[in-house]
Amino acid sequence: GAAHTRQVLHRWVAAVEDQDNHPLARSLVASYKGCVADFVASGESLPATSGYQRHGRDGVSATVEGRRVGVGNLAFLEAALRSSQADDDDDDDDDDESEMPPRLRAALRRRREQEKAAAAAGKGEHAGEPLPA
Repeated sequence: GAAHTRQVLHRWVAAVEDQDNHPLARSLVASYKGCVADFVASGESLPATSGYQRHGRDGVSATVEGRRVGVGNLAFLEAALRSSQADDDDDDDDDDESEMPPRLRAALRRRREQEKAAAAAGKGEHAGEPLPA
């Protein structure tokens, strides 16, 4: 799978967040662009996005350079992980994960292991409580 640099990921996040007027979105865009005058003078621009969506108060997503990019809070990320897990027909199928950054892939696997352990414990005294991140 392709590993993406922090700068590429930052660029994609900035492109998605450039579609939003939330103060944190503006901050993420500004952190990528830096000094606006220097950014404009460099001739660089953010990549085009398509399919922009706001997911309630939890996050936003869009397609950037052929990749679906989502940015949001913990609830948004957990929903995305659940959706990804539901799409997996086989627990050993890592095709969708092969293009994830290694740290994200490891976090996804840890989360799945925690969910399996919680399901196995099922009736323990902490049943129904959220899992630790």
